[in-house]
Amino acid sequence: MKKILTLGFLLLGLEQLSAQTLPFYSPDVLCNNPDFTKDAKALCETYFNVQRYELSKTWDLYDTNKRLRCISDRNIKDYTALKDCLER
Repeated sequence: MKKILTLGFLLLGLEQLSAQTLPFYSPDVLCNNPDFTKDAKALCETYFNVQRYELSKTWDLYDTNKRLRCISDRNIKDYTALKDCLER
């Protein structure tokens, strides 16, 4: 059982490094503004999810090194900033 778990973790780690999946950012960073109404927060979260979806369609077209550099940047906290980084 231990060998299976170890192999599973290795495979997951290798897949993540080689595939460079689109990272997950929480909409809370942008959408948990105390001044937002319930509707404004819902609209913000929808926009956030649309941005993720749109970037996911072109994610594999960006250069691997550029993707790695951008997802490693701790200042990037949303998909708009990530896309801006990728397009620089």
